[in-house]
Amino acid sequence: MKIKLSDDLSVNYLKVGNGPHTIVLLPGTFGTIEKDFDEQLESLDKEKFTLVSWDPPGYGQSRPPYRDFHDKNALRKDAHLVARLMELLEIDTYSILGFCAGGATALILAAAYPKRVLNVTVWGTKSYVSDADKENLKKFMSGETLGASANDANLQIYGAEELYRMYANSADAIMKTDNICREDLPKVKCPVLILHGEADNWIRKEHPLYLAENLQNARIHFFPDGKHFIHRNYAKEFNQIVETFVLQ
Repeated sequence: MKIKLSDDLSVNYLKVGNGPHTIVLLPGTFGTIEKDFDEQLESLDKEKFTLVSWDPPGYGQSRPPYRDFHDKNALRKDAHLVARLMELLEIDTYSILGFCAGGATALILAAAYPKRVLNVTVWGTKSYVSDADKENLKKFMSGETLGASANDANLQIYGAEELYRMYANSADAIMKTDNICREDLPKVKCPVLILHGEADNWIRKEHPLYLAENLQNARIHFFPDGKHFIHRNYAKEFNQIVETFVLQ
């Protein structure tokens, strides 16, 4: 379903469930509602929760416009747009689940709107880009690695040509970035749950540890064999942990 957030921007969103506690689910880079959160949308208790998600601007059905990966304020703009979406839906307070770049958006939103955000769960998330991260990205972009890593879901959504362009623009922007949301961390007052797959090839363990050290009220839960998509590969355990945390 499309909703107009400003004169020149409409986004695709989904609202399901009728529970008293609202959870906002924020997809990751290149992410969409269904691709990133099918396991959560299907299995989280809709008698306890109302679930709201979106395709961020430039992704999925929130196109056009194309995503501007070189806009250093893109995630900050996303955070304010999510707040605007919730205002239009007349939902005053909510929890947030943020995956990958959506986790950074969640932390920015929590810092900017402390009276609205009850708690935040993030995974696959980092607040800065290190030299080691950039070296990892170079390996990803070299040779045939790009084609091998572009999964069927992304190809179905974007097609090979657009997906390649998105990967290349995103990688170029990341190589020129050091900070993502580091300055927002001390401003986050609500409880934060950091989930991390210890076998994640994209987000090294230093990132969740840094988040925990620099957030006022954070805890970490590790999935020892988990990779980047712990919310899919360990969906039942993941959902149980989230439900318990959100309702605490």
